[in-house]
Amino acid sequence: MENCRAELEWAVAEWRRLAGDPDHRGPGPHPAEDWRLPHERAAARVVNCHLHLDVAQWRLRELVPRLRRQRAAALDDRRSADDRVGWMNTAAATAVDVRAYLARRRLAWRCYLAAAADYRRLKALIAQQNLGIAA
Repeated sequence: MENCRAELEWAVAEWRRLAGDPDHRGPGPHPAEDWRLPHERAAARVVNCHLHLDVAQWRLRELVPRLRRQRAAALDDRRSADDRVGWMNTAAATAVDVRAYLARRRLAWRCYLAAAADYRRLKALIAQQNLGIAA
């Protein structure tokens, strides 16, 4: 996977250099996408899915402790009733966010597994073809 990630970075940098578009400010996918080999596209999908997985996990690491603190504040008898109701409402909104990010993480994980399987299949096909050429 590291080799393909390096290939992807090199291909995009080379395209940008040749096209005179080092920052790619154009709309849509980068034009270098059309020149990628199937296993490079698969590697890009794996990296993209992993990024989505990382974002969802990062947000959950941030939200879950926050939700615990909000729920604790909502149950704190030292606070006024209005304050506890306010914390209850805040905790309810945070719980909605947690459920949404849990769903996003599940989707990203399923996509990651599918993309990784596709990448492994394509890399195995290349290895098989290379063995056929070498023989």
